[in-house]
Amino acid sequence: MLKPIGLCLLGLTLAGCARDAPIWLAAPADAPAPPRAAPAPVTADARPWATVEPGDWAELNRKATPKGTAK
Repeated sequence: MLKPIGLCLLGLTLAGCARDAPIWLAAPADAPAPPRAAPAPVTADARPWATVEPGDWAELNRKATPKGTAK
């Protein structure tokens, strides 16, 4: 158990004496990202939905039927 602890202490001691890392090694790999725009409000595209009376089912079927298939 003393050997791993001794090796860790030796490694930390030697690491403390090391030179500073080169700038190319310490620099971030990616350029900084541009700031994000403010998020849109949650209700930005909300439309009012009013309750209406149901329409005639035959008229609704005529509107929903694809053109050219009605007999």
